[in-house]
Amino acid sequence: MKKYSKGTTLIEIMISVLLISFIMVFLFNILINMKEEYNLTAKKSEDSLNRSSYTRIIQNDLIENQVVGVTKCNTGNICLTLKLKNSAGTTVNKTLSIYEKSIVYDGELWELVGGKYDISNAVFNYSVAETDPNKLSQPNVVNYHLLKFIVPVKHDVFSNRKLDFELVNIGKEVISLNCDDIGNYLSSKGVDLNNFYCGN
Repeated sequence: MKKYSKGTTLIEIMISVLLISFIMVFLFNILINMKEEYNLTAKKSEDSLNRSSYTRIIQNDLIENQVVGVTKCNTGNICLTLKLKNSAGTTVNKTLSIYEKSIVYDGELWELVGGKYDISNAVFNYSVAETDPNKLSQPNVVNYHLLKFIVPVKHDVFSNRKLDFELVNIGKEVISLNCDDIGNYLSSKGVDLNNFYCGN
């Protein structure tokens, strides 16, 4: 008997094309996800570098100078003026303005690439701890202050506290500021006053 070799049927070709299509769609989705992940990583890296840059500049100012006053100012979503006094006794004002997508400190701008600053959840904390000379062997009263100002970053895809704006200062003198004035100012800017503390 003569045997005939069987050829490829139309159904087999259609199934092969269908399987190849599924594989191509799967690979295409992987490539899109990898590209999105790369873009998010690049944004986070740039934002981290920006945060490191402005944090270093602000912290250097706070280390080299003494914070003696804090007042509100008129730019940005939130604006505070820091009154700094150096070792020679000279005072200088440095303005900190926080916008939805950027920070400006002393005229320098840092833009946020991913996400935005969450003004409503900003934290402002100023407290003073007074040492009692009757309980210590020291003859003089020393007032220690803690000033903490944090504005978190909100992002649709990722949340990373390492991107939040944070200003923390501890010193031996009481800072001149009007708690009611700053509280009312922050409230008018949409800050939740549950995150606000100012007092002894």
